[in-house]
Amino acid sequence: MTCVGSLTVSKNPTLSPLDEGLALAGIRAKLARARQELDQLEAEFNPFLDSHPYTITRIRESDKVWIFNLDMIQPFPVMWSVQLGEILHNLRSALDNTVHLASCLTRKKIVSGTSFPMLGDREQDIKRRRKAIRGLSNKARAYVERLQPLASNTDITKDLHALNTLWNQDKHRIVEPWGMILEGDPSGMGSSHPYDEIVFSQTVVRDGAELFRIIFTDPIANPDEVSMYGKSPIHIAFDDPTGARDRRFTDLLDSTTTVCETILASVNRSLTP
Repeated sequence: MTCVGSLTVSKNPTLSPLDEGLALAGIRAKLARARQELDQLEAEFNPFLDSHPYTITRIRESDKVWIFNLDMIQPFPVMWSVQLGEILHNLRSALDNTVHLASCLTRKKIVSGTSFPMLGDREQDIKRRRKAIRGLSNKARAYVERLQPLASNTDITKDLHALNTLWNQDKHRIVEPWGMILEGDPSGMGSSHPYDEIVFSQTVVRDGAELFRIIFTDPIANPDEVSMYGKSPIHIAFDDPTGARDRRFTDLLDSTTTVCETILASVNRSLTP
């Protein structure tokens, strides 16, 4: 022990119950804040689209097939990208905070230099990863290892890789490009002409992109005869930087929550208060 005035400092400090409670509350708060901001963005999305900041261009592909493209007149508010950056930071930070708390509880002391790694298989990457998670239990370490970008091909691994890539991007430039993804539910939509099928875009829709195409029952030559009505549910989404698939931001939130909960379970803690 080393005494500094009346303050006693331990060479091997431990995490006090107060510190543990604050750390766990912080992880919960970061995930809750990410969900709150994402819900807010989703709530603002439909009113923004209802203001018709776009036009829809009809393109004839064949006598029976017409493509409907999105042309934005007004861009998405830049503040949305700022909020998305905050969401990414809180999710990425929640992962790091979770590893730190679990490491300290496992080793019964403060463990420095911890983080949730997202690294490749180069020798220096392996050394950095081992150092970052050295405080975790064997089971938790093995779990984190399985979630590395080159270790598995699960949706959670892809979501974490995408999160890490976007988070790094946001530190240097605003999160772009992003847009919306359609639910692909044709039940709320219709046409003035009989049709056989509505095929929704399976990728992120942004300015100039295809929204959907209609396969009509009979040939249509006049574009003025082609009209649609109704709405399709939409969500804020982004191009997966890993090239795996287009993803919703809610995917990142759900996967991050699952990983934090699993790591905390290794020290008998939970995100549920």
